[in-house]
Amino acid sequence: MDTFQLSCYTKSQLESFKVHGNDLLMRVREAERNRLNSFTETSHDLISRGAGALAKDIFGFSSINGMARKATRAYLKQQQREKTTKLAKSFENEFLTWYASVKTFVETISIETRNMSKPNTDRIIIRLNGTKRFIRLETRISHVLLFIDQLLNEKLVFN
Repeated sequence: MDTFQLSCYTKSQLESFKVHGNDLLMRVREAERNRLNSFTETSHDLISRGAGALAKDIFGFSSINGMARKATRAYLKQQQREKTTKLAKSFENEFLTWYASVKTFVETISIETRNMSKPNTDRIIIRLNGTKRFIRLETRISHVLLFIDQLLNEKLVFN
């Protein structure tokens, strides 16, 4: 392969990482919007009221109504929390896999500089590792995507 083919290959690899990262970011943001959706609170309220009314009808005294509503709301909130946690772990695992792929690829390239005597992969890896300092997954994904964009503007060579 000549230099042009290598350059095209590295750029296409980085572009594919970028597409995957943008897809992951979009799904994380969509999940966050769904989590904050106000319909969830309304539906929990309706279901708990229904459970309270049903308990009152079955057992025949009104004090059970409040207990049934409270228990139903607690159960629904717990279910939603578990679902959100499971989804967050799934996104986190996907991010870690994607990040590892990006890092593995970046370890094979350097930024071409004048009078380059040895690979400068270490500098690139340090920049990539800087994206891990953020807590929110959405922010980490965004910064890795920014890192990839910066690399796409560089002249890259294989080590």
